[in-house]
Amino acid sequence: GDAPGAVYTGWGKRATATDPAYTPYTNVTFRGNYITQANTPYGCNGIYLTGVRGGLVEGNVIDRVGVSGVETNMADSVTVQHNEIMGTHLAAGGADQNGLDPDIGTTNQVFQYNYLHDNGDGILLCACNSTVQFGSVIVRYNIVTGSSRWTLHLSQSAGTTADIYNNTFYNTAAAAM
Repeated sequence: GDAPGAVYTGWGKRATATDPAYTPYTNVTFRGNYITQANTPYGCNGIYLTGVRGGLVEGNVIDRVGVSGVETNMADSVTVQHNEIMGTHLAAGGADQNGLDPDIGTTNQVFQYNYLHDNGDGILLCACNSTVQFGSVIVRYNIVTGSSRWTLHLSQSAGTTADIYNNTFYNTAAAAM
């Protein structure tokens, strides 16, 4: 809807956390999948939840995808847990290469009990759009190891909150946390 010449529909967007015009998909579950984009220069998110309220992503193995293993965007009340994410890398000119990314306009997210290893970045907290100044995430009980760029990258804008506790970060390759 935002490409040149397209008619903008407003789907997946909202101005505030309580925007009454926001009409998300509800009760979306991804469970027990093996997802890979191995051996291709192209790639995108393994799982991308946008315009969702009430999501669950659990028990998946996400192997060598481009951009993000699991990313949420403009989503409410999503839990991402008990996943193994590995080998996420830059693909097709993308900027991100992370295991987990609670992104812009996400509220009441819980990312817990995930095993992230050998990704470009472990966890990217990118509530980084200055016009969307709301969002909340809890990041806890994750194991992050072997990141090549950042283990934990905070890129928050004013009005967003991230509670980060009881994670295990181990790395000998990344130059920065």
